[in-house]
Amino acid sequence: MERLKVKTNLHCDGCIDKIEPFFNHSKNIHKWRVDLDDPGKTISIEGRDLSTQLVNDLLKEEGYAVIGEEDIIPVEKDGFWESIKLWKRASFNTLNCLIGCSIGDFGMIIYLQAFYPNTSMLWQMILAIIAGLMTSILLETIILKTKEHFSWPFAFKTALGMSLISMIGMEIAMNT
Repeated sequence: MERLKVKTNLHCDGCIDKIEPFFNHSKNIHKWRVDLDDPGKTISIEGRDLSTQLVNDLLKEEGYAVIGEEDIIPVEKDGFWESIKLWKRASFNTLNCLIGCSIGDFGMIIYLQAFYPNTSMLWQMILAIIAGLMTSILLETIILKTKEHFSWPFAFKTALGMSLISMIGMEIAMNT
């Protein structure tokens, strides 16, 4: 993403209305606005592969032009929110956490119901939470070891660090 700010010969809202379709339909421009209060009547644009020439060409469609140019500035966005790769990875990690917690939870509940049916509901839920946390951490550790080739201690620390709080929250929600 880049940010470009240029001075123009626009002078009123009518001018902005005329250029709006061209700027809104440009695949390079994600966001733009005109500051008519600025003495230079500047257009601030965010997008990809921006250039003064691109803006000038769009303005020429209605007879306007770029008067001056300020720098093209790279925009630092929250990469996570825009990255499909990171979202896929986060969803995969969440799925692993959910699978691990579910295996531990249901496994412990089934075990207790089959072999210790007189166990109180409170103790069943406490033991189910502990088993869910343990299986989730174990599953994530194994995945980090095999897929990411982490050492066992580093995989374990990473599994604890990346999802322990969310696992505890999920376990409590599942068992209350």
